[in-house]
Amino acid sequence: HVIENIFRAFIGIRVKIMNKVKRNLDQDKSDTLSRQQYYLLKKWNWLLIKKNINLDNKAKLNHVLNRYVNYRQILNLILDIDPKLTFAYELYSRYLYFNDHCTLDDARSFLDVLIQDFTKSEIIEFIPIASMLVKYKEYILNSFHTVLNRRISNGPMENMNGRIDKIELVSNGVRNFQRFRCRALYCFNKTITFSLNTTYHSKKNKMDSRGPYKK
Repeated sequence: HVIENIFRAFIGIRVKIMNKVKRNLDQDKSDTLSRQQYYLLKKWNWLLIKKNINLDNKAKLNHVLNRYVNYRQILNLILDIDPKLTFAYELYSRYLYFNDHCTLDDARSFLDVLIQDFTKSEIIEFIPIASMLVKYKEYILNSFHTVLNRRISNGPMENMNGRIDKIELVSNGVRNFQRFRCRALYCFNKTITFSLNTTYHSKKNKMDSRGPYKK
């Protein structure tokens, strides 16, 4: 959830800068620089957020930029549009590195530096992020504890909650909780089997009998 909030704040910064460039372009349609900047922020924004990309791929001809460029060159062109975007990208990337590579021993010191940098960034979108990191600091650090060499995470629980929501969605609502519970347990357990015999009984709710049908 922390990463999601930082991600949304970072996207908000990119969109705000893109809209500013769009306004400049609307005022002057012949502004080639604004057209290229808007193109980069609109079409290539995924380079700012996607991980594990080979930035040093083979350069290809880009007709809008009118030159051969690879992903790293395009990313640098995007970051050169606005210093605020560059700083925000750096902070966003550093938090991702902190979350993926830090250990319990060095997480506290790394997070303290991040909180200071988010606070001093003077980026409006990151002010709530700094407050969030301070408020939930201990909870974030607790996530670096490991059990059986794996970090503690609520990911599996979130996954199960999502699957339960899907079961409820395809059911078009639930009136019988006992049946819904059994269906969820059956979907989660791949080894469970059932058979029809006298041992099992229906969990159907007792409903009032219908009256006589009149044509």
